[in-house]
Amino acid sequence: MTTSALASLRIWGTVTSPFVRRVRIVALELGVEHQLVDTNGDDGQRELRSRSPIWKVPIAEVSGARELPDATLVFDSHAITELLLQRAGADAPLRAPASWQHDAAVAIDERNAVAVIDAALESLINVFYVGRDGLDVEGSAYLIKQRERAAAALAWLDARIDARGRPCATPRGADADRLGLPEIALVTALGWMRFRDTYPIERHPRLARCLAELDERPSFAATRPFAAR
Repeated sequence: MTTSALASLRIWGTVTSPFVRRVRIVALELGVEHQLVDTNGDDGQRELRSRSPIWKVPIAEVSGARELPDATLVFDSHAITELLLQRAGADAPLRAPASWQHDAAVAIDERNAVAVIDAALESLINVFYVGRDGLDVEGSAYLIKQRERAAAALAWLDARIDARGRPCATPRGADADRLGLPEIALVTALGWMRFRDTYPIERHPRLARCLAELDERPSFAATRPFAAR
């Protein structure tokens, strides 16, 4: 397995966050040693807020990248995973991200898929946390719209899943058979939806099959949230 040139990677987040899980899966797939700093408690929250102005997870601190100062902070899961892939190089076991694709149509298709996955996930995260605070979800027009938005996004994705479980077009050549960031985003989103019981993903057979197949991959199995809440 290709090993990244990074000397150090620290990730602030929680084991239940699907966005944090994406980063952890990519790190495991690339053989990058990393430390997860749990932000659930007061100490973790203080550390997170002292580093990030948006108070969102994940954030990463990277050291050992030649082009970057040590202890460089990265605030977004997309930026973190693309940085890890960049450091791993052309022989990485994961497919190159959309920003590297020479085929503009493939790049746009991949970006669209990830945008739809993120939209569905963010809508259901809103519903989950507002509901957990005691608001009547069924009585809120905003939350009903969020659930409907997620359902429309997931139906769109389900209709586009190919025989290999991919939600987007992929390039030919060396990258064609490699796992990519859209599949990782999709399965971590679906895993969170099932874990938090926010959406009946069995309504979409292709999505459910994709989750069942990829979630047994070692990097996915090792990062499941299990019973942590």
